[in-house]
Amino acid sequence: MLTLDTNVLIELDLANKPLISKLEEMKKDSPSNITIPSIVVSEYYYGFLRANKREAALKNLEFFEVLNTSKQSSLICAELKREAEQAGYTIPELDLLIASICIDNGVTLVTFDKQFEKVAELKKIILDF
Repeated sequence: MLTLDTNVLIELDLANKPLISKLEEMKKDSPSNITIPSIVVSEYYYGFLRANKREAALKNLEFFEVLNTSKQSSLICAELKREAEQAGYTIPELDLLIASICIDNGVTLVTFDKQFEKVAELKKIILDF
């Protein structure tokens, strides 16, 4: 199952044709619904609130099943943060939450953020176009 990061949702809103084609191709290999982590809902909606486009955001979010945080994903998040500290790098906490929700749910994160390369436990597709 695929789940989208905030930056991918934003690019979809901008009608990024290479991204749309890539997602259609990936969807063939993963026919289940595309999801988004609950943290992505917050980040995405906040961006639309700043642009006074609340209704557009709500309409766009209707297309996705939302994956929520759980006790297990919260524990995973703490472990990821500790691993990063021990390795000498940082990842923003909201991104750690996104990663932990994906790990907990066994889904693949589709993102443009290369920082997720550092999260070995995370199944991910890091787009580069």
